[in-house]
Amino acid sequence: MTGILLNEWSNIFHQANSAVEAVNVLCWILAAIFGLMGSLKVYNKWQLNAHHHFPIDAEIAIWFMGALFFIIAHFAVGILFNLSGTGF
Repeated sequence: MTGILLNEWSNIFHQANSAVEAVNVLCWILAAIFGLMGSLKVYNKWQLNAHHHFPIDAEIAIWFMGALFFIIAHFAVGILFNLSGTGF
């Protein structure tokens, strides 16, 4: 009976580990998308000389913080579930 329970807990831990790894990969992908979208929008506004309506510095900060949120979320999920391998 004890062996069955330990086996079940091992399966649950393995499934949770797989889900956390998927979330970590998703965080990196979303951070990359936010970084690319932000850089393209800032570049476009800079080329169109549209920084008079909305400061480009604020736009850079907004997109950078969006990408930084997902990078921090990646580490937070790893720490929350106490997993190794949450580094770069």
